[in-house]
Amino acid sequence: MDQLGCVLANDVPEVKNMIRDKKPLFPEYTGLEPQGAVAHCISLKNVGWTGSEGTPPAGLQWQKCSYGPETNEIKWASVSDNNALYIWVSDETTCDQDTASQAITSIKIKIEPQRLYPARHFNYAPGNALKNNEFIHMNMTSGVRYAGVRIPFEKTGITTQNLHPVRIDVRVQKGKGEANSWRPNNPITSRLLLGEDNPADLGWLMFEHNPQQNNNP
Repeated sequence: MDQLGCVLANDVPEVKNMIRDKKPLFPEYTGLEPQGAVAHCISLKNVGWTGSEGTPPAGLQWQKCSYGPETNEIKWASVSDNNALYIWVSDETTCDQDTASQAITSIKIKIEPQRLYPARHFNYAPGNALKNNEFIHMNMTSGVRYAGVRIPFEKTGITTQNLHPVRIDVRVQKGKGEANSWRPNNPITSRLLLGEDNPADLGWLMFEHNPQQNNNP
C-alpha cells in the first residue's frame, strides 16, 4: 500500500505533466534517448551477398566485443535492407591463420523486438544447414577473419515500416575458451517465456533511416 501511495503521489502526476506537455514518455526506456551501450545499423537499398566474397560493405560502425578474453580483437557491426538484418563479425586477433582453435565456431545474437517482450535468440555455426533465407558467410581478408549472418526481419519481430530502436547483444565463440560478447552475461532466475535473459545485459541498436528502404512493403 505504501508503494502504491508513492506511485499515485509522485509517478502519476509526473507522467500526467509529460503527456500534457506533449513530451515523449520514458525516452531512455524506449530508445528515443538511449542510455548505455549504443550501436548503429546502417541502411542499404539491397545488401545482397553476390560478389561480396564474404566481405562486409563499407561504412559499417564497428563495436568491440569487450566482454571475454582480452587477447581477442573481435568486433561486430550491422546493416539492413528491405528484407533482412545483417550482422557482421570481424576478428583481428594476431594468430596463426591455420590454427583451428582461433577460428570462429559460432555466433549468437539476442534481439528484444519490443521492450518487455521475450528476447529472440539466433544461433549460427559455419557448416550448419540454415533455413528460411538465413545463412552465414565466412572469409579471411588481409589476415582479418570475417563472418556475416543474414536474419530475415520476419523472424526478428521487427518490421521495416517501424524500425524503432531495439535491444541486442552479439556473442562470438572461437574454437576454444570463453566467448566474447558486446554486453555482459548475467542470467537471472528463469521466468516462463522470458527465460533467464537479463534485459540489463543488452545494448541499443539504432536503425539508420533510409527513405528508399520502405519502397517495397
